[in-house]
Amino acid sequence: ATDKGLSKYIGNGFENYLPQLINNNITDLYVNNDTLFILTNNINIYSFANGNLVNIYNFPVPVNNFIVNSRYGIMGSSASGIIQVLNQQTSNIAPNGPFANRFIDLDVDNDGTLWVGSGTDVAGVGFYSLHNDFWTNYNTTSTPILPSNAYFKVYCAPDNATYIGNWGKGFVKIKD
Repeated sequence: ATDKGLSKYIGNGFENYLPQLINNNITDLYVNNDTLFILTNNINIYSFANGNLVNIYNFPVPVNNFIVNSRYGIMGSSASGIIQVLNQQTSNIAPNGPFANRFIDLDVDNDGTLWVGSGTDVAGVGFYSLHNDFWTNYNTTSTPILPSNAYFKVYCAPDNATYIGNWGKGFVKIKD
């Protein structure tokens, strides 16, 4: 498996195994019984059995690897959790938590809420809060008014206002 498709070794060299996948990045392979499942470009899953190659599913977001079986259907690991396709229904399985393991700065407000900045420049993924054992993630996707995801400095003031500094684009003030 390569970024140019699948190859097989014949005698003294390699040749293309499935010409339909030439120039496709083969991200992962999975075998179940007599079927080879192929993930291309982190999105498309093909099944190959009895000489037939069929595109069986296209993930809505990139996945790193996947499995296919009769009990759980298709399951792929993505940055936003596990994507499961079972009985033609797609669901996202993810534990409640922050979007990333990045805690650049943090502070706790008077109500006991933990506020966290995730990073500067392109490394930031927004900011998060933890209240009553529940994480809330704030980024440009969930909160489109935010100018970027580069939040790195957190200050919880005595009046219970929380200030979260952005890398180059001001700050956010949160007050209940």
